[in-house]
Amino acid sequence: MEQKTIALEEGLSIFKGPLEEAGFSTVEITRFGEKEWGDADLVMISGQNNNLMGIQTIETQVPVINVAGLTAEEIVDLARERLV
Repeated sequence: MEQKTIALEEGLSIFKGPLEEAGFSTVEITRFGEKEWGDADLVMISGQNNNLMGIQTIETQVPVINVAGLTAEEIVDLARERLV
């Protein structure tokens, strides 16, 4: 199986270890835009960058998951569901 890459929003680096232990590769992103994500297969965001109306605009062909409030175990499970 090909190793899948997960792009983590800045501030979610605490999940890097658990995701890599589960067999995923991770990269950190600092801006929202597909070209900054490289070849990521999945993007995980914290939801902190919502605008005043609570709307976040991200245009991509890559699945984007808001992981706010989730545990490391829940995040790994989500990644497996989406990518394996």
